[in-house]
Amino acid sequence: MLADPSVAAPVVDVRREGDVYVVHASGYVAADVRVAWDTLTDYEHLSQFVPDIDASRVVARHGNHLIVEHAGAFHLLFVSLPVRVRLAVEHEPYDRVLARTEPGKVGGDDQTLASLAAQYRLTRVPAAPEGVRVDYDARFRLVQVLPDIVDSVFGRAIVAHGLRRHFEAMLDEIERRQAVVTSTLGNR
Repeated sequence: MLADPSVAAPVVDVRREGDVYVVHASGYVAADVRVAWDTLTDYEHLSQFVPDIDASRVVARHGNHLIVEHAGAFHLLFVSLPVRVRLAVEHEPYDRVLARTEPGKVGGDDQTLASLAAQYRLTRVPAAPEGVRVDYDARFRLVQVLPDIVDSVFGRAIVAHGLRRHFEAMLDEIERRQAVVTSTLGNR
């Protein structure tokens, strides 16, 4: 653990194991764990603060079990990789969000991910009174493999670029929301 976690830039690592993309992202935010949780699970508004997500909606909710659909794309230079996924999501409030692909269409279209297993973890940072480490781990496979030339040159780069943009935007939104909460409490 870093002595001052707030100075560390977020880390996003994407690698390939055959046709599976393996992702690990980690970053620190100066925020209360509840603010971080509320931001991570604000599915209906993701498209407002996460780039390249065109639509996100909760299709069903039964307690801490949800069905969520996301549609968007990863972009890098002139190459786009559409992403449509339907997820079974399980909340373990203030600690973990687990997600895996769920059969079905997304807005009437086929999914572009053959499989996905992912989780967000929130860990309070003891060295900071209001600090949270956000970790994201995922393994996924595309339905349609990219053509060899595109894959070899851009495949991992497209995914890494897109996930970095998504993850950093999520951290920025957590910090923005924390600033609003802090400002509101300071004005009382």
